[in-house]
Amino acid sequence: GIRMLTLPAKLYPVGRVSDFADGKPRQVSVPKLEISSLIARRDSSLSEDTVFVRRESDGSWVALLGIDTLSGCFLFWDAEAGLFHDVNCLGARYTPDGRYLDGLKSGEPPQDMARLVVEVDGDQVFVRDERLRER
Repeated sequence: GIRMLTLPAKLYPVGRVSDFADGKPRQVSVPKLEISSLIARRDSSLSEDTVFVRRESDGSWVALLGIDTLSGCFLFWDAEAGLFHDVNCLGARYTPDGRYLDGLKSGEPPQDMARLVVEVDGDQVFVRDERLRER
């Protein structure tokens, strides 16, 4: 058979474990991820992406690409409402776990936020430029 070799996805540092002790989403800027290039309406001239990372009370990690999967617009964490939303685009809103909630004005089928792989090495937290495979 044919074997294809692929390089592992890049890791980007997003902070120390202690930075995430409060369980709240922490917004981190990272270089533009390959995964964001899969979003059709993503502005290709932008050189950075936003990732929201948090540690759950059970010790697990959640990392979400802070870009609306339909519009390509940046999403923001609204701590008061406890939701992610875009401000100037399609009006989409997402739960803290990145699940589409409502607000889509375009009539297109909604998509959840892209969930990324988190790796911890010692006290350092990294996000891998790779979509987490849901089980």
